[in-house]
Amino acid sequence: MQKSFGLFIIASLLLSILPATFVFAEENSASLSVSARVNSGDDTEARAEARGDVKTEIRRMIAAEIDSKIAELRLRLMENNGTIEIGHRMVRIRGLDDADREIIVNGTIARTRLNLSAEKVDGETRLRAVLSNGEFAMVRIMPDVAATIALEKIRARCDMSNCSVELKQKGEGDRTKAVYVINADKEARFLFLFKTRMDVESEVDAETGEVIVIRKPWWSFLAAESDTSVESSIGIDSDSEIDAEVNSSVNVSVEAEN
Repeated sequence: MQKSFGLFIIASLLLSILPATFVFAEENSASLSVSARVNSGDDTEARAEARGDVKTEIRRMIAAEIDSKIAELRLRLMENNGTIEIGHRMVRIRGLDDADREIIVNGTIARTRLNLSAEKVDGETRLRAVLSNGEFAMVRIMPDVAATIALEKIRARCDMSNCSVELKQKGEGDRTKAVYVINADKEARFLFLFKTRMDVESEVDAETGEVIVIRKPWWSFLAAESDTSVESSIGIDSDSEIDAEVNSSVNVSVEAEN
């Protein structure tokens, strides 16, 4: 009887101690969990801040490189009266500053707002345009060749039309590239009877020479366009120099403007 009573006392004591032990363990576990979340949050914030610092530093380095390349080209132009040899051709660049500038080759003038630099590629100096995404776009095709390619497609002549050539950037993000936009107006006969003039815009890839698109007025399908040879209208032989600079196929899409 005394033995049973002793076991009862021991069991009662254990039962009174165990709940407190379990409560303490649960509180301790919850505390560790909260502490872990707090520490994890701090680490995440620190890592995010570190990544932001790295991106900022990369952008700063890219901007510094771009500024250095632009300044280098400006210095070369100042030393050579505004001219530079690009791919064995003499190119004149005027107004190389924050405003408009001009690229002049063989009498053809291309206006641009893009910053320009020059880089050695395979032993030859190549012109590059600085894009808004911080990338460089190679300008392998010179303005006179780009204009001749476009004018051959639309069968127009610059000495018979009001022509303009502009080097611009097109696209967004990784698809951004430098293109020449060539505007010309040419003779046409609306309804095949009434003489008028048609504004035609062409885009030529500045790196490959590919004609990307040709834009015409919506009524162009109702008109007969004049068919004019472009040879010698810009001062280059359209067979020899174009073939020498352009080695890609030309796929053209024609759009009618609304």
